[in-house]
Formats: sequence, C-alpha cells, structure tokens
Amino acid sequence: MAGIRQSFIIAWAQFKTEIVSLRVIMGYILGLIGIVQYSYRYIQYTMNIPAQFLEPFILYFNSRSNLTFTLLGLFLILSDAPFVTSRSMTAIYRTTRKRWSLGLTFYILMQVSIYYIVLLAFSVISVASVAYSGNVWSRSIYRMAMYDPIAMSDYGLELPEPSLLQNYLPVDAAIHTFLLIMLYSVILGLLLFALNLNNGKLVGSIVTFVIHFLGYVMISDTSLGIPLKFSPLANTILQWHSREMPLYFSYGMFFIAILIIMMILRITVFHTDFKISVSGK
Repeated sequence: MAGIRQSFIIAWAQFKTEIVSLRVIMGYILGLIGIVQYSYRYIQYTMNIPAQFLEPFILYFNSRSNLTFTLLGLFLILSDAPFVTSRSMTAIYRTTRKRWSLGLTFYILMQVSIYYIVLLAFSVISVASVAYSGNVWSRSIYRMAMYDPIAMSDYGLELPEPSLLQNYLPVDAAIHTFLLIMLYSVILGLLLFALNLNNGKLVGSIVTFVIHFLGYVMISDTSLGIPLKFSPLANTILQWHSREMPLYFSYGMFFIAILIIMMILRITVFHTDFKISVSGK
C-alpha cells in the first residue's frame, strides 16, 4: 500500500506541475474549441427546440474526424512524455523505478480522465439553456438519424446511425462513449510514454500517429477487406458496434492492450538511462 500511495503522490505532483504549463493549457483549449463549436451548431440546428443535454457530446465523439481533432489536444498535453526533468530525477532516485513508472501511469490516466470530463462539462454547459435532463432522445436527433441532409450541409453535423438510438438511451450512450474514448486515449498515452523512455520523443509520437492513422484508413477504405473490429479507432466509436463487433469485444481488447503496454513499460523502465532522457530535453 505504501508503494501505491507513493505512486499517487508522484502522479499528483506531476499533474500540479503540468496543469499550469502553457502547452497543457493550449491542449485543453484546442479540445474545448472543437466540442463547444459543435454543441453550438447542434443547438442552432434544433432551432432552440429542447434537446437532451448529453446529445452533443455523444454525437461529437461518434465521428472519427471530431475524435481525431480532440486527440490533437490530448497529444499536445502529453507530448512531454516521458516527463523526465532534472527536478524529477530526485523523485526517481528517492523511490523505485517501478513506483515512479506507476506514478506516471496514474498521471496519464488522471490527465486523460480530467480532459474528457472537462469537455463533457463544457458541452453540457453550452446547451444548458435549451436542454432537458430526461433520459430520452430528442425529436431533433431522431430527425438526424432518419437522414436530414440539412444537418450536414448547413450545420456541419454528421448524422448518427439509427441503431445508436435504438440500442441505447442517452445516459447509457454517454457512459459508453466516455469510457471507449478514454480507454483508447489511455492506450495511446501509455504507448507514447513507454516508447519515448529510451528513444526520444519522436519515436512515440510517430508510432501513436501511425496506429491512429491506420485505424482511420481501415474505416475509410473498406476495399481493403479488413474487418472493422480490427481497427482500434472503430472500436472507439459507439454507433459502429454490432453483432460483428460487440461492446464487450472492444472493452476486452482495450484492457488487454493496456495490460500489455504496462508490462512493456515495466521492462523498459529498468533499462532506461534517465540522464539521457533529461539531456534530450
């Protein structure tokens, strides 16, 4: 328990240091610009007819292009991985490498969670004046799901799949949307951390970008013949889940990926020359 407590202390100290960084603040601003603009366009589309307060958040993250834009803000926040500075060297030497790496893992989980909680909060605030809290879909989103080209052409909104409204209520959809995007982001963040430990910042950034890009291509080009469930990005989008790609498959795949990356991280951290990491900054 003492080791876990020490790791949480390291995570909290890292968070307090990073949250006032201009780079991190800009990352949050970038993420907020996307979802607040989308929420405002959605309210314009509804013509002030009451909408369920979670609908803009759900719709926004069921679009691969919106999701990609949001990840740009998160990558900016985590771009300083592996977070080794001359000051943090003291913490590394005062504790074990295992506890330090676990602390940074907690930090990534904390930063990702808070990032999406902030986006959710601002999305809700943006539509609060014309929204209701009942756990039922609005007429506006049903109209979009039945195919309304005006939503796309005049308001830049992507249409939801009818199955999204048939299979989930708004609260359920929001919970799954939040968890899927959070798990996917944690995977990319941990990869960034693990790969940058001994290779410099460029390696982790390239690998995470390639993983996301390949997932995007697999979704966009069905002629490749690759099943949708093998795209990490596709597993992040709630409305694309079906019998061929059930929710439990995506959750299971994400949790297994996180465990594998954490095992790789545990091995990598014991072979890291932290002096090189510091000098690389």
